[in-house]
Amino acid sequence: VLLGYPPYLVPTQEEAIYYTETLLQELGGKPVILYNNPRRTGFDLEISSILQLAENDCVIGMKEAGSVEKIPKLRSKLTKDFLIFAGGDINLEEKINIGFNSLSSIAGNVYPMEIKEYFMNLQQKEELLQQVKDEMNTKILTIFTQSPIAHVKDLITEAEGVNMGKCRSPLGCK
Repeated sequence: VLLGYPPYLVPTQEEAIYYTETLLQELGGKPVILYNNPRRTGFDLEISSILQLAENDCVIGMKEAGSVEKIPKLRSKLTKDFLIFAGGDINLEEKINIGFNSLSSIAGNVYPMEIKEYFMNLQQKEELLQQVKDEMNTKILTIFTQSPIAHVKDLITEAEGVNMGKCRSPLGCK
């Protein structure tokens, strides 16, 4: 379960912990990944709150789409294996170098095998040719030249011949 925080409410850290713990009980032991996306919600889950929630065996990781600067500090304080998903493909090498160990990829919807291989090579600290890095970064950045969700739908429709439909307004409006 990807567990995010409701937009506009802007809970306190204590309220966010209570909210999360209540949902964890309702989920009956299902694995949970916390989703921290302050830009979309107005709320930023603090390191101390993440650590407290990570004590629950069901909390197996988090997706951080906010401040990447908190990741090294968080990593140094975690006492269990914990997945930390990079929220996006841009600057992937830097994200891995500071402690992200998993990926939530938008570009992977269009380039699944290429993104997977690229991510694994970066994780294993393999020396990649600059040309390979440049090619992957170009593919990744191409996704973001337009509204990414609408663009991904269009690219999949074109490549697979499967009509992915339109995004809800205002996404993809031209």
